Amino acid sequence: MFEPQVHKAVAQAWVDGSLDAVFAQYGGSVPYFNDTVAKPEHPFPFAVCTIDAASVVTRMSGHNIYEHHAIVDVPVRFDIYTEQVGNQSAKEIAWLLQDEVSKVYGGHETEEELELNIENGQHICTLHQFSQGSRMDMRVYMWAIEYVVRVDALYRNSRWELA
Repeated sequence: MFEPQVHKAVAQAWVDGSLDAVFAQYGGSVPYFNDTVAKPEHPFPFAVCTIDAASVVTRMSGHNIYEHHAIVDVPVRFDIYTEQVGNQSAKEIAWLLQDEVSKVYGGHETEEELELNIENGQHICTLHQFSQGSRMDMRVYMWAIEYVVRVDALYRNSRWELA
């Protein structure tokens, strides 16, 4: 329904937040931002972004009879995969990278998230759900961050087709 527009905005925020440069400090190679899945041989570190189906919170009419709006929530998840680099453990690197990601998307103690530029919609807020790390095996650590992106979506008619 509204996921492609949010995905485009999330990918652009990754670029605007210069997150590739942050990940590059710890090795790996582009793309650091992967859509839904990364290749098994992808070098560390990297992030996998998953965007789930949107759910409608409420619907409303707009400023005229041809305009309709819906407030939609879109779940977004980042899984950050790391391995040890030099004297820094995989866990430490994962924590440092999730800290940088949270500066861009939300959930950081001191930084406000970037506003997402969403086509046919207005970004209302990004709700940080949780952030948690876990060891995947002896050398790989994964840090998951989950958000809900709330959007005022504009529709072109009463059949709820996107504008």
